[in-house]
Amino acid sequence: MVEGNGEIRSQIIRCQLIRFDNFIFDIKEKGRELTISMTPVKGTSLSEYFRNINMIMDKSDFTVSMLTMVEITGDSTELLFIDKKLNGKIDESEFSVK
Repeated sequence: MVEGNGEIRSQIIRCQLIRFDNFIFDIKEKGRELTISMTPVKGTSLSEYFRNINMIMDKSDFTVSMLTMVEITGDSTELLFIDKKLNGKIDESEFSVK
């Protein structure tokens, strides 16, 4: 659920409706990391807010290690994921319908 005043709420909702064809992707491998740079296509709703979004992933388990969002103004938000814990294995029998 998205909370907040009307304008901010509507911007967040629009940003949640991300489609892959709204981005230009650049993927680079370096050692144990994948860096995925996503640049919003001009004219899309995300291009009004973000210059680019960079995601660094660990190639061993494909989890996100860092996410950096650079706004049009040049301000940026960086999220660093540490002490990541993956969900445990679920036995196939848990999915059987009785």
